[in-house]
Amino acid sequence: MTEKQLNKTDESTSKNGGLCTEMSNHTPTEKGIIEEKKRAYYRASGWTIAYILLFPFLRDLVLCSAMIFDNPKMPEPIGLWYMFLVAWIPLSVSISIFLMWLHYSRGHYEKVRFSWQLTFLIPVAGFLITPLWVFFISLWYQIQSTQIL
Repeated sequence: MTEKQLNKTDESTSKNGGLCTEMSNHTPTEKGIIEEKKRAYYRASGWTIAYILLFPFLRDLVLCSAMIFDNPKMPEPIGLWYMFLVAWIPLSVSISIFLMWLHYSRGHYEKVRFSWQLTFLIPVAGFLITPLWVFFISLWYQIQSTQIL
């Protein structure tokens, strides 16, 4: 530190009764870390309980996804794609629970939030990709039907 900076910190400590406010603003306090740890713990606990309660219903949703073939007009590739997407939902629940507690145990409390959101992001990303998949499947069917004729 230069002499000017030392004088500035000395002045600020003398004004505040010996506390250096300039330095303490930039370092995380133990109280803030403890509060962040508590928030991460309560969020991870709450979402873990919610996911455990929802898991049997999500598993049954996967088992029922095969009923999509009850519609005789459903092409097999699209039905299989739908079954694949629905199967990711309970898998993402398991992955999210694992990642939440892994990040919590390593002290990465800000990543705990992303971990519980992962359960929602994986199926949404899959369902956003579905229109592209359906387009390519329908294009493939059109190419196959023109080659047969």
